[in-house]
Amino acid sequence: MIRPASYCGVVACKPTYNLLPRAGVHPNADSLDTVGVYGRSVEDVAFFLEALTRRNDLQGSLERPRIGACRTFEWELVEPPMAAAFEAAARKLDAARFHLPDSWRGLRESQAIIIRYEGARSLADEYRRFPDLLDPGLHRRCEEGYATDVRQYQDALSHAAGCRHGLAEAFGGCDVLIAPAATGEAPKGLGSTGNVAMNVVWTLLHAPCVSVPMGRGPSGLPLGLQVIGRIGEDARTLACARWIEERLKAQ
Repeated sequence: MIRPASYCGVVACKPTYNLLPRAGVHPNADSLDTVGVYGRSVEDVAFFLEALTRRNDLQGSLERPRIGACRTFEWELVEPPMAAAFEAAARKLDAARFHLPDSWRGLRESQAIIIRYEGARSLADEYRRFPDLLDPGLHRRCEEGYATDVRQYQDALSHAAGCRHGLAEAFGGCDVLIAPAATGEAPKGLGSTGNVAMNVVWTLLHAPCVSVPMGRGPSGLPLGLQVIGRIGEDARTLACARWIEERLKAQ
């Protein structure tokens, strides 16, 4: 949800894990799969989510949210134009520098283990009956998933669960964190959906995320800012994203 929105210059909300039902969606990784929405504005996605969940608290606003600027542990993968746009946005939003807990190191590796282990089993029927029809890259990922030791998978689940348990406290006094919504502009061609480094950890943590446009890169393509909230605090996250969206438009 978040990375494509950044590439296309639209708003997206990937809500708290399981806020929206996944019935009818072919599973990929049950511990990670999250249904979200796209829209023209934060107001639109909040309205859409309210309609889908029958909640009436997702279109609120918030005065001067407390924002933490998070470089993540994968900052070296962020391209210079995205990094510059992010730093400019952080200054515009008066965001304080935020440092992730050391216990979160390695979450990207834990996510990779989980998605391959669960993804291989979600595609077990296709893999066994139609192996020659699978995309070579997908076939290789299934092989890696079947080769993963169950203890590695359980350790990865435990790592993620422990970090989720401490997520609310890790935010400290911040209402939300901000991070790049992608590593840069959309990649050229159809060979890749882009680098996932800015997204997979937040998906693993089950945290709600919103992508809002924050400018364009050197090729004239959109760049997005990711707003991250605490698990279950979708209303607060959307309210903060709405304030951020308005502040960035005013620049």
